[in-house]
Amino acid sequence: MFLTKISYPETISAKRTRLSLSDGLRYITKNQELKTLFIAFMLLNFLVMPTANVFAPGILKIDYHFSDVLYGLTSTAVCLGAILSSLAISLHPKREKITVFFYMQGALMIVSGVLAYGLHATPGLFYWLYLMLCGLSGYFSTKVNIPLMAYFQKQVPAHQQTRFFSLLTLSANLMSPCGTLYAGTLCNQIGSSLAYAGNGLLLVLVLHFLFRKSSLKNNALF
Repeated sequence: MFLTKISYPETISAKRTRLSLSDGLRYITKNQELKTLFIAFMLLNFLVMPTANVFAPGILKIDYHFSDVLYGLTSTAVCLGAILSSLAISLHPKREKITVFFYMQGALMIVSGVLAYGLHATPGLFYWLYLMLCGLSGYFSTKVNIPLMAYFQKQVPAHQQTRFFSLLTLSANLMSPCGTLYAGTLCNQIGSSLAYAGNGLLLVLVLHFLFRKSSLKNNALF
């Protein structure tokens, strides 16, 4: 709310320096690619963000009874994947289809949930497979986040950026607890493993519907 009240110098906007939040909303809705990516980012916050707070503890601590050390290593694997992805982007920047990395998030959730459901007889095997999947999750989530933020900064005019990013942050922060509530309710109904796979499947299906008519599907914008 404070950010929406910031005044910009005349050099940034020749026409006017004060824009309401509704102007930012209208700008997003009029730009089809921007709107598509905005919605996709909200989907990640709603369906993927509960992994750390709901799905991972449910699978690793409740279903498999792994120790705190083994549970903590999964977060380390995610961080390592993110670091490697950041280095890869920095050292070898190239234009890639960001839609692939969105889909990979859903695919990793589906595979993780199916493995968690089917490998109870071999918990050691499941853990090492899940650890690798956590690393890949960190890798591909960074492949989404960094180019996405760069794209927003490039496409959104300077006089709208503060309001746009404040709106983006507000929306993401609202989606995360709502997704956590939804994930917790789903886990109570069908179990953490199936709920995780189900969230991944839902993500893939909604992304397919979202991207099917978008130029993002065929063009490497990043």
